[in-house]
Amino acid sequence: MTTDSVVPARMVCELRRGVVVTWPGEPLKHLPAGTEFFVDAWVGDGWYRGRLRDDPRPLDVHARDLGLPRG
Repeated sequence: MTTDSVVPARMVCELRRGVVVTWPGEPLKHLPAGTEFFVDAWVGDGWYRGRLRDDPRPLDVHARDLGLPRG
């Protein structure tokens, strides 16, 4: 992926508390509080879709973990 194909984030947040995430075929990964999360979209029911600075794969994080409204 080149930087030309990266869609700009709509909002940048920090995780309010640590979360554990997983992608198919990979072990669990702990993201500590303070990790930057680039929000690209609201996906409903309290969830935001975005990405990490060092990983362009989409990731859904709940609003309570970001300190954001639940919708």
